[in-house]
Amino acid sequence: MEICSQTVEEFPVTIIPGLHFLSEDGLLKTFGHGGSDFTALLYAAYFECEALFYKNVPGAYYPPGSATLVPSLNHNQICELEVLQQQAAEFARQKNIPLSIMSFQTSESGTLIRSPVPKAL
Repeated sequence: MEICSQTVEEFPVTIIPGLHFLSEDGLLKTFGHGGSDFTALLYAAYFECEALFYKNVPGAYYPPGSATLVPSLNHNQICELEVLQQQAAEFARQKNIPLSIMSFQTSESGTLIRSPVPKAL
């Protein structure tokens, strides 16, 4: 993380790869399916910032199985859904990391995840 911190200080727009990590014994490993979600949240926690997720959906649909796109949810609610890797959603809840889920295909505002749920804008 120290290398990333130095890089971000030098270059305000930095692309940091996800999914992979070095284990304690120095081996390159992966977080598994959806691991880039978890990686993004690790960096958000480290840098104390919001995590932005661009996905192939315009945001989160709630309740589970619903066709209702919602503008905001809390961390408990996002843990009920499959839009983020489950381990990542749990980590975001534990660390109270603010995040947004939006589409890379549209300009819709997506879904804000906060605890508690933010008031309507």
